Amino acid sequence: MNKEILDIAINNYIENRNNNPSKYKEDYLERTERKKYYQSYTKEKIRNMDEE
Repeated sequence: MNKEILDIAINNYIENRNNNPSKYKEDYLERTERKKYYQSYTKEKIRNMDEE
């Protein structure tokens, strides 16, 4: 892996996050909600699912 390219990508991400914190906060909250939703699946819930 090229460390220089990785450093540039990380710095770009940090710069974008600092320039638009509300977008990144909204995105983080959405991912958190989605994670909770999918973690709520139990074996029984999955077994009882139909095609939809």
